[in-house]
Amino acid sequence: MDIKISNIKERILYFAKNQSISYEFFCESIGMTYGSFKGIAKKRPLNSDALETLITKYPQINCEWLLTGKGSMLLNDIPTTINESALLEELELKNKTLALYKEKVTFLEDKMKRISTGNESDEPALLQMIKEIHHIVVSNAINDIIKVNEEEGTKEKGQKQVNT
Repeated sequence: MDIKISNIKERILYFAKNQSISYEFFCESIGMTYGSFKGIAKKRPLNSDALETLITKYPQINCEWLLTGKGSMLLNDIPTTINESALLEELELKNKTLALYKEKVTFLEDKMKRISTGNESDEPALLQMIKEIHHIVVSNAINDIIKVNEEEGTKEKGQKQVNT
């Protein structure tokens, strides 16, 4: 089945999505940032180092499809496998992000306690700002945890299908 996507960077993101790999992690794994695949940057050419890294790390991608959009996305003679080291790297990155969120939440909780006990200025605007930041950080952490759990569930299902 041919997949028609006009831009090489859009095809790369499509491949990452098809492989159940987050865009941020995938772009980092080929030596780029996700920002290079959004907005006006999406129209800029892809460097050859990123292409070389991409086809080395993800040998199941069909180079003809990647470069021209012709043919199928995956090579027929190479079975799709789950890249365990890439999954572990992504999980480590997610754990680091979660640890940073926990640090931010702890800092903000301590700050709120100091304000509520009178050890710091009790300006209502400051307290409201800290509560809002706390809410945003906690919401983002929860969303990240949910996303990681969903991705792990998807990847476990894929691994069971590959192993059967």
